[in-house]
Amino acid sequence: MDANRPDRARARRLAAAHAAARRGRVNAARRRVAIGAVGLFVTLWGAIGVEMASGHDPALAGRSSRATVTTTTESSTAAGAGGRGGQEEGASTEEATPSESTSPLTTSQS
Repeated sequence: MDANRPDRARARRLAAAHAAARRGRVNAARRRVAIGAVGLFVTLWGAIGVEMASGHDPALAGRSSRATVTTTTESSTAAGAGGRGGQEEGASTEEATPSESTSPLTTSQS
């Protein structure tokens, strides 16, 4: 039985060396991923900070096209039954028209 002892010790040393090498590879991969994530985070927030510092805040920028919905009521003044164009008195129509000067939309959350 003593003949197997040197092989067993050698196998344990070899297994420990393989495990250490694997731990080293895993730690190196983790380190690269962490460095990449931190670098990307700093780069993106740095770009946003530079944009804000230069006065180009996208939240404050005006929109190029806005549409408003207006509701109009038309009443028929013609004598006779039913009115004109098949529209009843007091009927409502909605039109989406772009507005030249619109006030900003403000909302509140409760």
